[in-house]
Order: sequence, then C-alpha cells, then structure tokens
Amino acid sequence: MRTFHAKRDWGVIELFNISPRHPMISCDTIRSTLHARVSILAGSAALAACLGACSRSGERAAPPVQQAAPAPATVLKFAPGPSPRESAMPLTASRPNWPDDAREQEWMRTIFGQRYDHANGRALAEIGDAGTCVMVIVSSTTLADGRIAVIVNASSTADNGEDLPGNGSPGILNVYLLERAAGGWTVRERHENLAAMGSKGHVGDACWVKLGPGKTGFVMSSSTSARGYSITLASIFVLDRGVRQLGELEEASDNIGACIPERACWDVGANLRFADDAQADGYADLLVDFKGKRYRAVENEYGEQVKQDEVLIRQSARYRFDGKEYVLVSGENAVPGL
Repeated sequence: MRTFHAKRDWGVIELFNISPRHPMISCDTIRSTLHARVSILAGSAALAACLGACSRSGERAAPPVQQAAPAPATVLKFAPGPSPRESAMPLTASRPNWPDDAREQEWMRTIFGQRYDHANGRALAEIGDAGTCVMVIVSSTTLADGRIAVIVNASSTADNGEDLPGNGSPGILNVYLLERAAGGWTVRERHENLAAMGSKGHVGDACWVKLGPGKTGFVMSSSTSARGYSITLASIFVLDRGVRQLGELEEASDNIGACIPERACWDVGANLRFADDAQADGYADLLVDFKGKRYRAVENEYGEQVKQDEVLIRQSARYRFDGKEYVLVSGENAVPGL
C-alpha cells in the first residue's frame, strides 16, 4: 500500500518523480513532527500567525540545498495487525511561495507569461470571481503520458499587488497540465478556481497518489486554527476528464491551545493510505488509521496543569468510492469536528 501523511506544513510530499536531491523521509514521521509543532503554535498568543503562514506572505524562501543520496525511510505503523506494504516518499524541501528549481520556474513562466515575477517566485493573475490573485506553486508531478501537472495556490491581494489574506481567508486551488512543445512547454489544460480551502490564503499541503490503475490523483491537507482549536481536512482529487473532487474527510484536530482545567481536551490525527487492489470500478479503497488521545486538564497541588482520565485512541476506518465520492463504509472517523 502507498502511505501518505502530509499535515500542517509547507513541505510537499510526492509519490512520483523521486529526485536524488531530496532525502527519503517517511510521510508519517513528518506528520508526527508537524502535528506536535502545530499544537504548540495553536496555544500561543501569536495564534493569528498560526502554522507559520504569517511569514509566508511575501517571504522568499532560500534556494533548496543540495542533499545527500536518499536512504530508506522508517515508516511508523499505528494500526495493529498485519503490516501493510508501504512506499518511501521524498520530502520536497521548497516552500510553495518559491519554485523548487529551474523547471518549476519555467513552468510558471509558461502558465502566466509576463505576469510571472521570477525575482519573487510568484505571479499576478485574474482568477474568476476571486479577481486578481497572487499565484504560487504548491507541487508538481509527471504523469504517465509525459505531461506535467502543476498545483498552484491563489490568494487575495491588496491594492499594491501584495497578498494580504486574513486568518480566515482560504486559498484557491488551481491545476494546470503542461506538455512539451517546440522550444519549451505549452499549457494544454487550465483548471482554475477549483475549490477554496485552508486558511491564511493557502490551500495546504499536496500529496500525489494513485487512486487505482491509470488513475493519478492528489490529496490536499488543509488546516484551520482559531482560539486554540485546530482542524485539518483531507480533500481527494483525481485527474480524470479534468480535475474532479472525490470527497473530503476530517484528518486531524485538537484543542490543545484551548485546553484549560476541567475542560474535555483531545489531540487526534490520522494516517491515510490507499489499498493495493482496486474495486470493480477501478478505484482503490482509502484506509485510515487514527491515533490520539482524549483527556481532562486539571491543576495539581503545585498549580501545574496535568492530564487526567487520559484515553488513548487507536481505531481504523475504510472509505470507498461510490461513483461520486469516497464515503465511509466501515469503522468511524475518530477525529472530533469543530
């Protein structure tokens, strides 16, 4: 099975096009580390800048550093029972507001032409009813037929062209398909304003997946935080006769930043993977393993806040494509909604 776990950060995790520049890192390991970091951020007084988004607007990330040859990843398995077959996946070190390499810069120039600002790694473009938006690359992959699929984030702009999203402002998802042409690349398909998701003007993290034989897709993990509560939603998309959304589910949530004495508290995340064998319709089931805890916060005799009545969560669920979207067919989603 292919496993992915890409939550709450600006790193992008891909299942295809493994590059020797990028170290082989387990998506589960990455997710566990990021979840801990976000939980701490959610409880800080600087929550308005949660998930590091405040520094992304207008920030230029450093060029990617040359990495050593990849090594096998260590994959954490949360669910009991037989161990599934899992694939190691590389972490793309770039942030989505700065193209990863010269190829991605070339693709952005192909998509947006003179509107692409090479110095800042972004473009200004009119995106439907959203108006003028700042466009930054999120992720890309090579399809079986040689075309390039590029995910681009659009965020609202101020009058001077700078992106200026509020904490509650979602990003806008866009996908472009490019193919080789004489002397470079050409855009074959533009799929703009597909969905609004995430917060601080960013759609979240992208993880490329195979939904079945010949079915390339991606999962967007988009997070929102406010007043000490955080939630991440996983949205499934397939590149088939355009770009179609195939459902959404709760991937993680916590209220660590709002956990005060005598209040019910929780911190629950999920590990998602697609089964090896597809159903009759050609789509593989989505298997989800949940891990986390519920507890109460109380003050001890020294005035310190400690956990009490802690209950560990270890359970699984299965989602299946019903012809329109992925729906829950067994188990239950253990992630509390907000």
